[in-house]
Amino acid sequence: MSRNRSLSELVEEFTGHLRHERRLSEHTVVAYERDLTQLVCFLTEARDAPLRLQDVDKHQLRLWLGAL
Repeated sequence: MSRNRSLSELVEEFTGHLRHERRLSEHTVVAYERDLTQLVCFLTEARDAPLRLQDVDKHQLRLWLGAL
C-alpha cells in the first residue's frame, strides 16, 4: 500500500473491483457494500482518530460478528 487509505476508501475500491473487474451482479455488490459499511461504522463508532486497516484485529471482528 503506497499510502494510508481510510477503510471507507478501501470499501469503495473493493466494490469498484467487484463491479467493474469481476462484473458481479449489482445486488451482490450492494450486499457486500452494505455489510462492509456496517463493519466500518462499528469499528469507527467509539474512535476519535481515523481507523486504518492495519488497526483492525481478530478481536474487533469477533465483536462485530457477535453484535450481528
